[in-house]
Amino acid sequence: MITSDTGEVPADLYADTGIIRDSTMAPFTKHLTVRGIKLMGRNEISDSYMLKTAQVIKEMFPQTGSAIESTFQESVITNMYKRNTAIPMYAGDDNIIWGAGEEE
Repeated sequence: MITSDTGEVPADLYADTGIIRDSTMAPFTKHLTVRGIKLMGRNEISDSYMLKTAQVIKEMFPQTGSAIESTFQESVITNMYKRNTAIPMYAGDDNIIWGAGEEE
């Protein structure tokens, strides 16, 4: 558990970075951030799977809607950015490759 704020909060909490390919989160080779959650994957995880997961997160935290408590939701997203919330996506030792093999 991260007990202090170390992450940067962007001006647009609802921004989607799209997939970024670099080595800043090695051994992960690509990452994307959506709604304050960073998805990190290696090459065996398909881009399609990462993008579909990002879409689910967007649906969980919609920017608009009649039943949205926007102040509370923005607080949650802000804190996820501050605490560097991340979901690693990888192929485990059990031979299950989540997201691998899907059509792009």
